[in-house]
Amino acid sequence: MAEVLRFSVWDYVVFGVMLVLSAAIGVYSAFTDGRQRTSEEIILGNRKLNPIPVGLSIMATLISAVAIIGTPGEIYSYNTMLMWGLVAYVPACILVALLFLPLYFRIQITSVNEYLEFRFNRALRVLATCSLLLSTGLYMGIATYAPAVAISAVTGMSLWASILTTGAACTFYTSLGGIKAIIWTDTMQSVIMIAGVVAVIVKGTFDIGSIDEVWRRGVEGKRIRFLELNPDPTIIYSVWTVLIGLSVGQARLGITQIMAQRLISCGNRTKAAQALFISTIGYCVLMLLMEISGVVMYAYYYGCDPLTSGRVQSQDQIMPLMVMELFRDMPGIPGLFLSAVAAGSLRFVLRIS
Repeated sequence: MAEVLRFSVWDYVVFGVMLVLSAAIGVYSAFTDGRQRTSEEIILGNRKLNPIPVGLSIMATLISAVAIIGTPGEIYSYNTMLMWGLVAYVPACILVALLFLPLYFRIQITSVNEYLEFRFNRALRVLATCSLLLSTGLYMGIATYAPAVAISAVTGMSLWASILTTGAACTFYTSLGGIKAIIWTDTMQSVIMIAGVVAVIVKGTFDIGSIDEVWRRGVEGKRIRFLELNPDPTIIYSVWTVLIGLSVGQARLGITQIMAQRLISCGNRTKAAQALFISTIGYCVLMLLMEISGVVMYAYYYGCDPLTSGRVQSQDQIMPLMVMELFRDMPGIPGLFLSAVAAGSLRFVLRIS
């Protein structure tokens, strides 16, 4: 029978504190610097937001909770070929800076769908808005449920308690504090997630014995691979499948409301470019850390696969399991990291038509 590790009292306390802090950011944003009296303040923060937190918010939004627990699981199950995705991401951001930013600030839009009405007609704008609502609704269902199931399976935390509490907190601070609350909450959560992934890598490597041992186990298990050049499209990860697949996906970054709204909130093209640069560096660093954590995770469970033994039922549950095991003697640490992951699954973004 699979072992279920339980949250300690301190883990629940830390989980609750994280939600309270997120709500407090919403309250603070609602009653300072303009008090969210106009739609411009709520949606774009009066176009006066600092590029540093905006960049971190873009990074945190692009790397969802699904990625935080799913990417290490992919490396654990397959190999490090996903690192080629970083090569696809950087040119996409350069394209956004050169092609889309000048357009956004020249015509002073607040929504990417506005451009469709300017360029074509209102019917197309309405159609794009409906498509956005549908795709967002479908995505949020997956992004909310999948991490909650993974965390619940290895911590014993109630599935519905996780979804409802984080959902209520995110709805509260988003509705009350607008884009400013979203930006600063994303910043807080992104710092915690980066620290959590680094802690997993450091503590996992320490428990394994050394970096050399992590590398040896990764190589023996064929998890460390960088030049899979076979053009066979049935291979799940190769240079070609990752570069082509992710290049197509990343090319849409500049026209998503998630990124455009945050960039526009900076107020001018220079600050928006700075935010984009910060988000690109942060994204690449965090993705690289998550992929390294996947190698460490494989080395940690080398010879005792929790999937084979039945301790977990899917690869997405391995990261939460490892966090619980690594820090079982440090009450509060699992709660801190996993609360950021849970809250990250419900990053509401103000979207306007």
